[in-house]
Parts: sequence; structure tokens; C-alpha cells
Amino acid sequence: MSSAVVPNEPRKYLSCSICEKLTTDFNYGVICCNACKMFYRRVLEKPAIITPKAVNGCGGCGMKTCKYCRFWKCLKAGMQPPSTVRPQTPPENPKINLDVLLAYMHNLNTHRENTLTSGYYPEGHTMQELAELGGPINFVKRPKYIKMGVSEWGFLTALTTIDYFKKFDFMNLLSSEDRTNLLKNGYFLFSVFATAHSSIDKLGQSHMSFPDGTDPVHSGLIENGEELEQRIRNRLVGRTLELQVTKEEFLLLSTVFFCNPTHPDLSEPGITIINTSQVFYSSALFQYCQNHYQQNGPTRFADLLSLVHVIYKTFDDMMYHQITLSVQFPSLACKTCF
Repeated sequence: MSSAVVPNEPRKYLSCSICEKLTTDFNYGVICCNACKMFYRRVLEKPAIITPKAVNGCGGCGMKTCKYCRFWKCLKAGMQPPSTVRPQTPPENPKINLDVLLAYMHNLNTHRENTLTSGYYPEGHTMQELAELGGPINFVKRPKYIKMGVSEWGFLTALTTIDYFKKFDFMNLLSSEDRTNLLKNGYFLFSVFATAHSSIDKLGQSHMSFPDGTDPVHSGLIENGEELEQRIRNRLVGRTLELQVTKEEFLLLSTVFFCNPTHPDLSEPGITIINTSQVFYSSALFQYCQNHYQQNGPTRFADLLSLVHVIYKTFDDMMYHQITLSVQFPSLACKTCF
């Protein structure tokens, strides 16, 4: 008796998570056709090709004509980074339109600075709630009766920092949890660096202060705290002055520092998005250094990156000062942001 031949079960076709073509393949953690798999891999190997046609978004121009739109759809679908790919930092041949990128960042930062100088947020939302919400923060013109002290300036600086970074494209690709996590862990470092750079750029000072000249710390209250307070005022500003950090370098470098994929509790898609963004802005900074310092570009790039250690030291000093002050003088403690 001959055995019956069981016909092969037909393969089940599903839509590719990226281009929606029918496929039976599963790549990098999602249902994905081989064409989109290879595209995703090439982008991670050469991150400069993700440069958008317009830095603030392509307006849904379509994946067939825009690598930017196609790549971000890969990330939104949850594609994981292949273990064999290690993006270059910086890439050998970046092709980033620095003029467009820097013009966009200048506009965002000018709005942040203007809001910090004369803005006010009257609502009762916490930083946590504002970080979780989509869209910009609605500031109003600061009433004349509002008195700005150390705590008020610190809180508004944090608030304008959060509003600033929420407007970056990559932030809209993150889940609410990842976006809040990144803002929570990154806003203070940017705020410290921005305050130091503005003290030089806007006020022409060799020490740190807020826009109206207010000292960044409640000085003279902590016993034997003079040396600590001097470090807070002078160390980061001094190093920034020594390096003569330009406005463009500040904008790119601060974003590189902000896009830190090593923060705890980030999801795998979130890590991918943040890592790719950090590589992109690192590449832009390296290209800027090459354009302006020629053969000394790599050295300049390394010198700028070394600022992160000074920022962290200043951050640690400010945290120590704030904690000590809150213990000795609870009424003077700064507002808790998260």
C-alpha cells in the first residue's frame, strides 16, 4: 500500500512592517522583507545617509524617494540593531547639510533663550507630566511681579530645556516612557552647559550666572562652601572659554551629550533611536571640525568631547551643594523637577 503524499502547507505571507510588501521573512525582530533588512543594515553601517531632505521632517514625502522616512519607519517598527554592525563615530565620509541643520538648531535655541529671558509657565503641571505630553510647552510673557531667584531660574531653565528637546524629530519617535526617561536623565547636563555658554556668549562673563546675573547657587550659606561655590561658577565656564567653544559647537556638542543611549530603563527600540541620533550629531560635529580646523579637526573634535567630564564634575558639585542646602535650609531647596 503506497503512502499518501501530504502536500506542502502553503507559506503564509504577511505584510512587511516597513514597506508593506508581502513577505515570509523575519529580520532584526520584526516581520520585514529582505530589501528593507538590507536597507536598515546599510544605514547603520553608514549613518550619514539618514540625513533628511528637511531637518524638521520630510512631511510624508514617501519611503521610495526619502531614505530618512524609510529608516525612521524601520525604527518605529521596532527593528533591533544587528550585533555585527558597529556604526562608525564619526563616519569616514559624512554627507550632512550642516547649513540646514545648524540653521534649524539656531532657531530652536534662539526660541529657548528668548523664552528663558522673558517667559513664564503659569500652569501647575509637573516636569514629569510635561515630558510625557506631546507637543511644545505653552509659555506666556513673564509678569513684572514675578521675582526670579536661584530656584525660579533653575526651574525655568529646566523647563525650557525640556521644551527645546521635545521639538527634535527623534524625540517624537520615542515612546512616552523613553522620552520621559531621556529628558529626566539629560535635561540637567544640558541646562548646566547652556547656562555656562550663555554666560560667556550673552553676558561676556568669565563665571556662570543666569540671564539677569543671578548667581547659580545660594552663596555663603553652607559652612566652608566657598571653594565648592567657586568651582560651580568658574570651572566649566573657564574650560569653555579656554577652548573658545563656538555657538555651533555648543549646539551640536550638547545634543551629542544629551543623546545618551546608556541611560537605565530605556527600551531596545529607544536605545536604537537614541544611539542613531547620537551618531548623527557626532558626525555633524566632526564634519564641522574638519571644515573649520582642517588637519586639526580630529584634535578639535576630541577636545570638545572632553568637556563632558567638566560638565559632569560641575553637575556633581551642584547636586552636592543643593543636597547640603536642602538639609540645612529646607525652605531654600530648589524645586524638584522629576
